[in-house]
Amino acid sequence: MRAIQLCSLSTPFLTLSLSKGEARPRLGERMIVGAAPKDAGTPRPGPHYNPMPQALFEPPFWRAFIANPDKVASPVPSGPALARAVAAEVDPSRPGWVLELGPGSGAVTAALLARGVRPGELTAIEYNPDFCALLRRRFPGTTIIQGDAFAFAERVKGYPLKAIVSGLPVLGLSRARRRAFLGQALECLAPGGVFVQFSYSPLAPLPGGHGVRIAHRMVWANLPPMQVWRYSRG
Repeated sequence: MRAIQLCSLSTPFLTLSLSKGEARPRLGERMIVGAAPKDAGTPRPGPHYNPMPQALFEPPFWRAFIANPDKVASPVPSGPALARAVAAEVDPSRPGWVLELGPGSGAVTAALLARGVRPGELTAIEYNPDFCALLRRRFPGTTIIQGDAFAFAERVKGYPLKAIVSGLPVLGLSRARRRAFLGQALECLAPGGVFVQFSYSPLAPLPGGHGVRIAHRMVWANLPPMQVWRYSRG
């Protein structure tokens, strides 16, 4: 016998013990794991932040991942511990805007707002139209753009960015394209700004180079564990 937790849009969180022959989760329900302990930053309670346990089966993510694996990095949305760790790299007190690339259903978006980033200073670029509609409902006041997040540079010219946060699937790109992607991100940042990329890779997902500072940390509480990489000008 094993215990799992289920949730759906119409039911609260339930814990069920399943034995051989008993019912399994139905399509539309989500297998989840309990919320991980806080390990980065201290989110401030607010109307934009509703921490949830990490969903291990969420149909919209699986559909988007299968349809566009080059645009969706994972079939599993980010967990709360990972979202907090990513948001902890952003200083909301600095002037400028925050750009999020590939927000999905908004786990990191919520953590950024909870950290103190104002909705009017947060722009997200998302390829999937269903996720865009969900993000606009969840986070009024933010700017949600439907489009190719890899082509972000042309959309943010002239805007001082204090941070760019990316969950895009960069590992499948050539080394030259990854280097160019990072270069564009760093060029778009205001002085003192940071580029944050989270990835499964134990090695730097984006090659740095001369004058680029790289720092990283592992978030073990996410399933699967993720590395949060921070890039900045040296």
